[in-house]
Amino acid sequence: LLLLPVTNPYYNELFVNYKINLAQLHMRLEEYDKANEIYLSLLPKKINLNEINHNIGSLNLALGAAGKAIGYFRKVHYQNNKVVRLYNSIGEAFFNLNQYDSAAFYYQKATTAFQALGQNTDKVGYGLVLKNKGDLHLRNGKDTDAIRFYQQAIHQFYPTFADTALAANPHQFSGVFSYINLFNVLKAKADAWHRLYETTKNLSAAVQELDAYRSAFELIDYVERTYESDEARLFLTKIKYAVHGKPIDIAFELYTKTKDAAYLELLYAFDQQNKAAVLALNRQINSEAADNNSPQLEKERQIKTEITRLAIRASQVTDSVQLAAISSSIRDQEIALSKVQEELQPNAVLKTSGIPPIKTLQTKLLDDKTAIVSYHLGAEKMTTLVIGKNTVACYQQLLPRNFNELMQEEIQRVKTPGNALQSNDTINLFQFFLQHVPLAGLHQLII
Repeated sequence: LLLLPVTNPYYNELFVNYKINLAQLHMRLEEYDKANEIYLSLLPKKINLNEINHNIGSLNLALGAAGKAIGYFRKVHYQNNKVVRLYNSIGEAFFNLNQYDSAAFYYQKATTAFQALGQNTDKVGYGLVLKNKGDLHLRNGKDTDAIRFYQQAIHQFYPTFADTALAANPHQFSGVFSYINLFNVLKAKADAWHRLYETTKNLSAAVQELDAYRSAFELIDYVERTYESDEARLFLTKIKYAVHGKPIDIAFELYTKTKDAAYLELLYAFDQQNKAAVLALNRQINSEAADNNSPQLEKERQIKTEITRLAIRASQVTDSVQLAAISSSIRDQEIALSKVQEELQPNAVLKTSGIPPIKTLQTKLLDDKTAIVSYHLGAEKMTTLVIGKNTVACYQQLLPRNFNELMQEEIQRVKTPGNALQSNDTINLFQFFLQHVPLAGLHQLII
């Protein structure tokens, strides 16, 4: 914008285009006020009004002003494949206003438009339509129909995954796909299986719910290892709250009802993945801030940046031949990245490509006098996993009503020399955290 000369014969068109790009970046970073300010300033120029009005509508939709959003959407008149996303946006706005018949009408218009335009026109846009159709069916109590639409959406967001079975989920990721949308639809699919489980009390539905969460967590791990971008960081920050304790709760319930230790292994993996997501995010931020001269770390950053660049290119391409070429390039970069990351791992006893399984901890880390205690804090309860040399146990407890206040007081007390372990509240917390840990015979706890 600073370099654009006013004398350029296309000054106004270029100025508006650059400003739209800038506003879209603010939208992606969820800086809605900045984006809105730019869009509104562009309206008097009467250039690219369809795109501007659509984006202002989407912005208002994100802020919860669905009625206002519809007003902007109605000013848009596309003559290209963007009409699919427009109809989907209008349907989403009506859904947020609880006007479900109108939402269904516009989702169907979006579907008809996509089918008329051809199958390669905008797979991600159509995937969003299918995901929203699933949400609508879930809202209407049609859980199985919702799962069917979510499965179809998965195929649009990740085209190389071809399994149409409702129980099938991708467990390996590579190439070109829309990872944020894929994560959202896997989470929605898990929610739908959970609703079906609550309705029928059929354990197979809970098993399918857990598998959908497992796919979502494997996707998180892939993004952590592969992408280096603000968008990836924002995604990793938000997913901590998007799933968090749900898969842990359902794994615990399945273990309680079946006594199958495999569910404890999954619970442990979900718990560690939650912690790993936070650590990975901090590692990304700290590695940028630090003056790190490691050539391997620099090589890792360069490959991640290249993968991110290729993924952005892929999002702007609809030609299947071009997409295949970009996807092949991404896979080559992923192989190179995997080799670098293996070299970066320390030569520790627990060296592994992912989270070490419980058996590895027991054989390589623990002795008869040591146990691992892992806590997972949910909104209303705490899950405690206790791993001994030859035993694994898991417990859930409801949190005390004033738990957060007690914790904050105790943290302040511990920070003040000489004041620790001096109140009944402290003793209660001590008992709360350790009442299920078999301390007899133990000399050391790894928490």
